[in-house]
Amino acid sequence: GAGLFSELAASTTLKKIHLDGCSSDAAAAASFGNIANSNSLEVLVVEDCCDSLLLPAVPSHLTDLKVIGRDSWLAILQPEHTPHLTKLKFEDTTDTTEWCCQLPESFNWQLLHSLHTLKLHNTGIDQQALDLLLQHGPHLDTLAVHHFDLTEDRTAAPCSWRVLELREHDSTSLMRSACARLPLHSVQSVELEGMWNWLQLEDGDIPETIEEATAMVAAGARNLAGSPGGRELLQAKQTIYADGEYSEEEREDWVIAMLTGLAPLAAAGMTRFELLIEHDDITEAIVEAMHASLGTCLAYLELGSDGGTTYDPAVWPTLCSTLPALQELVVYVAEDDDITPLVDLCLQMPHPLRLVLHGMEPARMAQLVQTVQASGPSQVAVKSLTAWDEENMYKQRAKSTSADN
Repeated sequence: GAGLFSELAASTTLKKIHLDGCSSDAAAAASFGNIANSNSLEVLVVEDCCDSLLLPAVPSHLTDLKVIGRDSWLAILQPEHTPHLTKLKFEDTTDTTEWCCQLPESFNWQLLHSLHTLKLHNTGIDQQALDLLLQHGPHLDTLAVHHFDLTEDRTAAPCSWRVLELREHDSTSLMRSACARLPLHSVQSVELEGMWNWLQLEDGDIPETIEEATAMVAAGARNLAGSPGGRELLQAKQTIYADGEYSEEEREDWVIAMLTGLAPLAAAGMTRFELLIEHDDITEAIVEAMHASLGTCLAYLELGSDGGTTYDPAVWPTLCSTLPALQELVVYVAEDDDITPLVDLCLQMPHPLRLVLHGMEPARMAQLVQTVQASGPSQVAVKSLTAWDEENMYKQRAKSTSADN
C-alpha cells in the first residue's frame, strides 16, 4: 500500500483516484498523506475506507471530492487550500431513514463560495444553516441534503439552485414547512423523496393546528407552483391521508383543510392535477371543498381505500354538478355496495368521464353496465379494476401525463 500511494502522489499526470473499501497500516497511511501535495489530481473518491486514510489537506487542484462513510473529511476542508473545488459530496452507508447529522460547528462556510455542487445526503439543515448556505453559496447550482427544519420564510431570497434533492422526510410537518419556505424560484428539477407525505396527518408529528397546516399547505402549493421543478413535482399524484387515533370529525376536518390549502394551484394555472383521498368516509363536504379549490384543474380523482369506504349518498349527485375538469374517477367499493347511486352517476354526469370501480365483482359490474345501458344515454365509460389493470392503468396514465408535459 505504501509504495502504491507514493507512486500516486508522485504522478504528474494523474487526474482521478477512487478508493473503495481500503484499509492501511501506519506506513501506508503516511504515504497516502503525500497525495495532498499532488499538483495534477482533480477528482478524488473515497468510499468506505478506514479512518487512517485521511489527508492532512485537500490537493490544491482538486475540483471534485466525494467521500462515502467518513464525515471526518469535513474537518480538513479549508477554502484557502481548495481554490478550485466546485463539487463536494458526502454520503453515508447507514439507512438515511433512521439517522442523519448536522454540520459540525467547525464547518467553514467560506468553502461554499467556489462550489457549484454540494451533496450532504445525511445532513439536516436548520434555519441558521440555510441562511448561511444562501449567504456563502452564491454559485450553488445543485444541492442535496437529508432534510430541512425551517421556521422562517425564505421563498424570495436570492438563490441560484437549479437542482434540489431531499433524501428523506419522515416528518410530515417538516416537509410542509420545506415546501412553503424554501427559495424554489430558480429550481428546474426537484426531488423530494418525502413529498408523498406532505398532505398527511400522523401521530406524534402535529405541531400545527388545522389552521396553521392549511396556511402552510397553501404557502407550499403557491411556492411549488411558482417553480418549474415544483410544477413538475406536483404532476405526480398527491395523497391526502389522516393516520392515527382521531375521530371521524377530526379526520374530515383535516381532509377539508388540506383541500382548502391546495387552492393556489388552480390560480397558478395548474392542469391535469391528480389526487387520492385515502379516507374511509367520503362526504358531500369533501367533494364541495375539492370543487372550491381544484374544480378547474382536477383531472384525476381517487376516492377511498382497500380498507373499506363509505360514501354519503349526496356525494354522487354532487360529483355530477362539480369538478368540470374531471376526466377519470377511481372509486373503491365493497362487494355488497348498492349499485343504484353509481347508475345515477353514470346517467347524470354532464361530461365524458372514465369511471374505474376498484373491488367490484364481474357479475355486479355486468349488472351495473346493463342497467345503465337500459336506462338511457350515458357519457361515462365504466371499468372494473383488477390488480393487473391497476398496474397497467397507472403506467398508461404516467406515459400520458409525460407526453402532455
